[in-house]
Amino acid sequence: MDPRLPGPLHELALHQLGVLTRRQLLEGGLTQAQLRTRLGREWRLVLRGVVLLSNGVPSEQQRLMAALLFAGPRSWLAGSSARAVHGIAGRAVSNPIQALVPAPLRARAHAWVLVRNTTLLDEPIYRRGPLRLSCPARAAVDAAAAAPSDEQARAVLVAAAQSRKARLSDLARRRDAALDPLATTLGPGADRDGLSRGAGVRGARECRGDPTRPLAGSSTRHATVVLGRP
Repeated sequence: MDPRLPGPLHELALHQLGVLTRRQLLEGGLTQAQLRTRLGREWRLVLRGVVLLSNGVPSEQQRLMAALLFAGPRSWLAGSSARAVHGIAGRAVSNPIQALVPAPLRARAHAWVLVRNTTLLDEPIYRRGPLRLSCPARAAVDAAAAAPSDEQARAVLVAAAQSRKARLSDLARRRDAALDPLATTLGPGADRDGLSRGAGVRGARECRGDPTRPLAGSSTRHATVVLGRP
């Protein structure tokens, strides 16, 4: 970390994995001239208004931190990005990094970050160091809803249940969030294997395009995946 940073700013940079916003840097004591001098020489602008305090390639954790700083202080990692941080299905973080913000904050996309808004605010927010992210159940369900095929969607849910990253009851509770296009509905079934054999998640995946409403004609029935009870 740059030892020339003022003390409080240095501590903040350590906490945020070497990623700060322009605003944080300026409010922390740097002048506009100092910031301009270091950008392009020692530091990199990795997203609009977000600065990496090195001129190298950001690590995975730094990219996640940068995405949250871009999305704002009320944001959290979601979908496949949160799933990767939780270690569900053994997938690495991929682009676009996905984040959620509470409505009515606006949805937007920039570079390798996709920010959606949501009215589903009753889910717990987890923390991994400085990172904020969806709970494992919501991360798995949202990632499944965005999967390109039913088979891949089921694989995500199977991995979440079998690894015990998410309890079956928590996954099943997502059926109450059927109006969220990033969510699927999970209902009780006969056994765990029902996930890989049972009804598809096509309805949930078809709803993923609009962050505020389901597609016309979509229904809870079409978004049901059979989950067994332990």
